[in-house]
Amino acid sequence: MTDAPVTLTLPSSGGSGTPPAALAALAGVLVLALGCLLAVPFAAPLQPSWAWLLGAVGVAVALWVVDVLVTLLTRGGRLRLRLVAGATEVVGSPGSRLVDLAAPLVFVGALVGGALSLVDTDPSASGTTDLDAAAPVAVLALLALMSFLGLLGVLRRTRLRSRLRLHVGGLEVSGPSGRGDFEWDALTRVRPTPLAVLSIAGSWVPLPGAELRSDPVLVARLVEHYRAHPRDRGELADGRAIDRAREDRLAPHPGSG
Repeated sequence: MTDAPVTLTLPSSGGSGTPPAALAALAGVLVLALGCLLAVPFAAPLQPSWAWLLGAVGVAVALWVVDVLVTLLTRGGRLRLRLVAGATEVVGSPGSRLVDLAAPLVFVGALVGGALSLVDTDPSASGTTDLDAAAPVAVLALLALMSFLGLLGVLRRTRLRSRLRLHVGGLEVSGPSGRGDFEWDALTRVRPTPLAVLSIAGSWVPLPGAELRSDPVLVARLVEHYRAHPRDRGELADGRAIDRAREDRLAPHPGSG
């Protein structure tokens, strides 16, 4: 049984739950991507293959940063849940899949353009060498191959969609690098920033907060409630957990220390 995702709007946790430093770093990367794009018209007359490389990197990085920023800036006060296979799932973002699809198209298109530009390269032009022209195309070929392999991982489901499933027995964490299962008794604490759970072994297990499009404080409250209230865990299998979240009857803020 799989229910459609439900987006709950609850009292705001006071922002996106993302440290200002992280937002500043993303903004800096976006500025670098825009810089690459602005350099394209200046590089094109001198070396077209460099223009293709700068343009492709700028577009791909900008798409990724915009997807992450949209997630971080729109998740405050929101909790996206659904009931699936006897568990309550914090739904992952579909946006990252679109970026996975777009990146190979961007790099393959730029690779074709860069390769065609080699045909028109004038070796007698001042400051131009065969290596100058061919090096960006080689880099584009590598980037196209890497992005295509990443897309294959998505299509073959070896690169998993990020999600968080809470069930009667414990917590299932799924992300691009794989999945893991944790029994409730193996968890001792939850923190929202960055979103993670503390195991009895004393190590923090990061949760895929950046791709969940849900407020990390609300996700932490959800996980903490069922970690700390064993008698309520049966609610995770039949939709009552979603009702509890909708009525804002989750555990208090678990703290960020």
